[in-house]
Amino acid sequence: MNTQLENVKNSERGNGQFFIAPRADIIEADGEYVIIADVPGLKKENVDITIDNGVLELRGRTVDENEAKGVFSREFRLPDYYRKFSLSDDISTTAITAKIDNGVLTLVLPKKEEVKPRKIEVLTN
Repeated sequence: MNTQLENVKNSERGNGQFFIAPRADIIEADGEYVIIADVPGLKKENVDITIDNGVLELRGRTVDENEAKGVFSREFRLPDYYRKFSLSDDISTTAITAKIDNGVLTLVLPKKEEVKPRKIEVLTN
């Protein structure tokens, strides 16, 4: 997927706000899915991840440390982030974990036990 700007209604601000949909890789590993998203400038305390009706929603607000210092002219600003992912029914939504490190957000979405592959032992008489 390409990075794209999305005009999304931000209920906290009450007006239209532009966000960048971060690029993300989705990997299926044994017993889990892993989403790795590029979110430069985003800090842990400014990330909001929610799940509702099978949709994982990622919001991130970047904070400009110069904002409070009275910047005279601004030509560059880090973007806020917004992206949704539709989840399949085989994901254990209560076991999802997330971590952020150096602008990379990693979400681990474990599969439900009943859908994980398993080996069936063959018995002898």
